[in-house]
Amino acid sequence: MLAATLALLALITARVFVESGRELQAAEAAATAGDVPNTLVHLRRAARWHAPLNPACQDALARLEGIAQQAEAAGDVPTALYAWRAIRGASV
Repeated sequence: MLAATLALLALITARVFVESGRELQAAEAAATAGDVPNTLVHLRRAARWHAPLNPACQDALARLEGIAQQAEAAGDVPTALYAWRAIRGASV
């Protein structure tokens, strides 16, 4: 029973890391193409796949914060608000 539980936990953890990484890669592709709305969507999704020590999640949160701060400085309230809400939603 313990072995089955540990195996299931390992599979769930692996899925979290893989999906978060995929979303982060999709965000990078969208950012390279200059597609800010899709960049934000993929960063939000990457951040929502939260797990302790997940580097993709931490990177997504940091990038969302950077985008939010840049948008605030530029006066782009909708983008800043979306980014801050994505951070908050992933942190809950």
